[in-house]
Amino acid sequence: MHEAHHAAKKDAPSGTALKLKRAMEEAGYHRPIDVAASRAGFIPGTHTIGFDGPSESITLIHTARDRGGFARGALTAAKWIKGRRGWFTMEDVLGLTT
Repeated sequence: MHEAHHAAKKDAPSGTALKLKRAMEEAGYHRPIDVAASRAGFIPGTHTIGFDGPSESITLIHTARDRGGFARGALTAAKWIKGRRGWFTMEDVLGLTT
């Protein structure tokens, strides 16, 4: 797994990369998962996961083109949290908790 973000980002690897790794492990992927991180320029965020076999490879890439999606998520969370008390995550906001 490789992730790239802007040069000013403090954490490496990002929380998103670590969450992706944990999700793969919890889903039953038992091989070691190496995580590499790059910090350069003004990259909003790119996460790449690759699966390599003897005859082929599969690569999944998510690229944020700008910070608009993050801003929309923050606004959605701000509207959702109004009137609530406690400790919540975006999983709560999006109704993903089980």
